[in-house]
Amino acid sequence: MERVHIEQKNILILLSTIIVIQIIGLALSIINDHFGSDFSIYYENTIAFWLNQETYQMGDFFYLNYFYFLNAWVLLFPKSIGLMLHLILTDLMFYYIIKNINLIYELYWFYANLFLILIYSITFNTDVWIALSFLLFLKYRRKWYSPFFLLLSFFKITPILAFGLIFLILLYYEREIIINLLPGLTGVFIIIGISFLTSTGLISSVTNFGNNLFTDMGIIVFFQPPHFCWWSIPLLVYTKFKTIDIRIAKKVWTIYACVTLCYGFYILILSSSVLLDYLFNS
Repeated sequence: MERVHIEQKNILILLSTIIVIQIIGLALSIINDHFGSDFSIYYENTIAFWLNQETYQMGDFFYLNYFYFLNAWVLLFPKSIGLMLHLILTDLMFYYIIKNINLIYELYWFYANLFLILIYSITFNTDVWIALSFLLFLKYRRKWYSPFFLLLSFFKITPILAFGLIFLILLYYEREIIINLLPGLTGVFIIIGISFLTSTGLISSVTNFGNNLFTDMGIIVFFQPPHFCWWSIPLLVYTKFKTIDIRIAKKVWTIYACVTLCYGFYILILSSSVLLDYLFNS
């Protein structure tokens, strides 16, 4: 497989672009009196969980309760400091992703998802950690500890489904079950299973989601453009193991990027009333 090397200068340019976008997002969130944007939602809901108040179990949205254990550190800091720590952690992750790209297929994946990465950056969305956890698992998948990276992603149901697809592709092409991964995977799924059984609002959220799945809102919730960032990783795994022609891979990721942009604008139009209300009436 063709290997690539990204120069340090280009890494810094990409990371600087992400940081500039974050600064713009921070300014917009302050102007609209919604400091921290998506991070603010996670922060406030984590506090609500530990105070035994209503959390993010609303309508079609459902986070497993262990998400709030993962984010318990925010209780130690004011929101502003928590956001700064979130940005530092996220930017270190972005740097790690960019720095450790060493295959042309991975490079195409990154550029094809750059639009989504910038969306995560401007909204301070923790979901970018889902894509990172998958990439870390793939990089260290023969190490016993690699399954524990998945705890950064399994607080939502859709990443669990996406990982299932990744696992099947690995199993098909590698033709083996890596024995030393079984204890870690077992432990992770025991944690997830307990979280499913103890998370409040599971039944009502699943019911609401099932009822609304084939409505516009249901499709938007399940197929949100930012979620493509982790749904596209099975495609990355497939192209690497299949070692399809580089020119074909480039076309595939170009089409993917175009579809992502078009679908993103389509969702933006559908959600325009919500967006306008956020911008001008918050």
